[in-house]
Amino acid sequence: MSNRIFWLELASSDIPATAGFYGELFGWPFETDPQMDYTMTAFERGETGMGLSSVNKEQGVAPGSVLVYVDVADVDATIARAEELGAPILLDKTEVPTIGWMAIFGDPGGNRIGVMQRMSAT
Repeated sequence: MSNRIFWLELASSDIPATAGFYGELFGWPFETDPQMDYTMTAFERGETGMGLSSVNKEQGVAPGSVLVYVDVADVDATIARAEELGAPILLDKTEVPTIGWMAIFGDPGGNRIGVMQRMSAT
C-alpha cells in the first residue's frame, strides 16, 4: 500500500542511550548497520520501524524532532507535487542502496517529511 507512514526517525544527542531506553521500556530490539552507521529497530518485515539520527542543526535535525517517512509509488512525482504546493525541498531524490529512493521536504508548519519509493521485491 502506498502513501502510508512506514518509518519514523527520532533525533538524538545520545543514540546508544536512546536505543537502550526504548529497548528497556518497550522491549524493542535495536541493531546498528555498521556500513551506514545507523541504529534502528529490528522489527519483523512489514512493521513500522524507527531509526535514530544524530542531532545536526545545520541539516535541520533539532533535538526532539521526529521525521516521518511516507511510502510513495513515485518519489519524483511526489516531490514535483510538493514543490507545486510550495514545499521547500530539503533533500533531493537520493538512493538508499538495496532499499529504494528517498527525499525530504518541508511542510507549511515547518516540519520535515520524508518520502520513500522502495525497490521492487523481485
